[in-house]
Amino acid sequence: MQKDPDNWRGYEWTALSVTTVGALLASIQGSALLIALPDIMTQLHAGFMIIMWVILGFMLITTALVPVVGRLADMFGRKNLYNAGFAVFTLGSLLCGLSQPQFQGWDLVVYRMIQGVGGALLFTNSAAIVTDAFRKGRVGLGLGINTIAFSAGFLMGPVIGGILTAIDWRWVFLINVPLGVAGTIWGILRLREPVALPSQQHFDWPGSVTFTVGLATLLLAASLVAFPLIDVAYVYALFVLAVLSLAAFYVVERKAEQPMMDFRLFQEKLFAYACASNAIMSSVVPEKRGTAAGINYMLMSTGQMLSIAIVFPLVLSRIPEAIMFHVFLYGGGMSGAPLAAFVSGMHQAFLASFAVTIVAAVISALRPAHSFARVAARIPL
Repeated sequence: MQKDPDNWRGYEWTALSVTTVGALLASIQGSALLIALPDIMTQLHAGFMIIMWVILGFMLITTALVPVVGRLADMFGRKNLYNAGFAVFTLGSLLCGLSQPQFQGWDLVVYRMIQGVGGALLFTNSAAIVTDAFRKGRVGLGLGINTIAFSAGFLMGPVIGGILTAIDWRWVFLINVPLGVAGTIWGILRLREPVALPSQQHFDWPGSVTFTVGLATLLLAASLVAFPLIDVAYVYALFVLAVLSLAAFYVVERKAEQPMMDFRLFQEKLFAYACASNAIMSSVVPEKRGTAAGINYMLMSTGQMLSIAIVFPLVLSRIPEAIMFHVFLYGGGMSGAPLAAFVSGMHQAFLASFAVTIVAAVISALRPAHSFARVAARIPL
């Protein structure tokens, strides 16, 4: 296949068509759901905090699983895992559309977590599939188009969500079912495995378990600070468990023969800086692209969740929940002391965002020139 330029060029666009469908599906779902949340809250008799966990539950599961999925992709290939992601995401969408009011939204939170499992499989393997398919010098084109598709879906989502919610909020989820089935079939028929992966690889169970528990409990605890559902003592316990689990993960991975997250990748300055500047995929050898894609999405999504955990208390902590509930459901805005508190919190949130952006810009500027041969030499397989 690699010796036939025309055949290879045709597969580039075939692979991109499959991943673009997945990107559109996931991004449209995310932004369309925001429009449907008031109707979901009303019809499922759910509280404001539970509705927030409809969003956070998906992000939590996806973020915690993507590094593990990336390692699995480097062991078993991208195609089957990506198609499994389509199928799981479709199943989760169907279940979300069948949520019942007697559970007051908690069943929807669980079903969104199932969607998150599918999302982890889709997001991780999407970048690896595109990078595998596009030849050297054209990877940026493929990833760029994939990113455009994701952004376009996010922009179209509110319009689509408004139309579907006007019919019934359940259609925001159920519309994914035929599209997901079609995407799964298209992926099964058209995707290939262009990269020959090393044989006799072993899955790192200790590293995978300790990392997943550590990251999941860290993000859960941070989210519970912003959207409290349990006593603060349990939140502190989650933070302690997160620290212990991540410390155990570091110790385990340093001794693992085939680690889930290869720390040797970070010994290469190009990869380390790329992690901070979101330019990872062009910085690793093909056999490590699944792991790299998992790290890339994990860092991005972890940043999103931590930003929510920081920004929401800044913006909303001094606003009574009854006022938030009323504005969320019926609009009408705020006035007086609640408005002043909201504006002050927004100023603090933007200043925090500005500081983080400056740090990221400096790190990106320090990123060394690309040297693929040097990366390959530093990471034995």
